[in-house]
Amino acid sequence: MFLCPPALQTWALSDIPTSPGSFPRDSLFENFDYLLLRAKENGTPQNLIARLPWIAWFIWKARNDKVFNGNDIIPPDTVLDATREEENWRVAQVLPGNEVTGRNLDLITDILENESPLPRCLVDASWVTNSTDSGGGFVFDLVSGTHMYGSFGMDQVLSPLHAEFTILVLAMKSSLQLGFTSMSFQTDCLQLVKLINDEEDWRALASEWNEFIHLLSSFTVFSISFIARELQSLMVLHLMVIKFLLKTMVYFEIQHEAL
Repeated sequence: MFLCPPALQTWALSDIPTSPGSFPRDSLFENFDYLLLRAKENGTPQNLIARLPWIAWFIWKARNDKVFNGNDIIPPDTVLDATREEENWRVAQVLPGNEVTGRNLDLITDILENESPLPRCLVDASWVTNSTDSGGGFVFDLVSGTHMYGSFGMDQVLSPLHAEFTILVLAMKSSLQLGFTSMSFQTDCLQLVKLINDEEDWRALASEWNEFIHLLSSFTVFSISFIARELQSLMVLHLMVIKFLLKTMVYFEIQHEAL
């Protein structure tokens, strides 16, 4: 994903600023540490940081296409496809229309760029055109310095919105299974926030909506809010680390800040 010739050329074409010996390296974990933290510290522009999850994803897709189908995807095409997919995804999050209004369900739904109160759960989904599968994950922020991560893989669904809604439902299930009945959820899918807020009649999402309402009744406190794409992108990349390195469908990890 980093040191084979196609991957090396792809990262070189991605315009990510590097210094000799810093990236890429032999250690997979050091490479992800650079993408998650050091790249920003080294002055990587925010628009490039937002592309990192997509570039890593498309390198992996190109590798699988080579292994399973014998197709060679050249690095410039990998960068172009990743950039185009990120741009299309970003545009899809911006919806015209009226300001979000109140609703009958006992929810607190706001479009905010500041952090929600703890405990909170950031959710995100991955959906790629013509892929056979999709997935996503979540990050629970429980108390200061304590985090839990989870990831899910599933068969391809009809649309990105289906994927986002499905991952939200799975995160809600995980929250309840872990005993957290008070949770503030965050997503970078504005369409999902508006859908829940306005109770729009989306027949194609009837199954997800019914399950959402059922789970909602088990929460004592529930809120969902919009989080800016730039803040979400680092979380997306971390979820990809979980998916590709740990090879698991559902995974939980607790991290504490050093004393």
